Amino acid sequence: MERSRLERALDIAAQRRTLEQRHDCGGRIDVLGGEGRVPVAHCTRCGTVWAEGGILAA
Repeated sequence: MERSRLERALDIAAQRRTLEQRHDCGGRIDVLGGEGRVPVAHCTRCGTVWAEGGILAA
């Protein structure tokens, strides 16, 4: 198994993805997670931040 796949499987690698879907303001949504952290999403235009519990900041 290659190293990056193993790190993802064990959730020890930081990960960042940009979603195809855009936020209502037109900004891109980046999702950050891995390394055992709870994933969060962030709008690159307006700065809204989401986590499992809902919106953290708008």
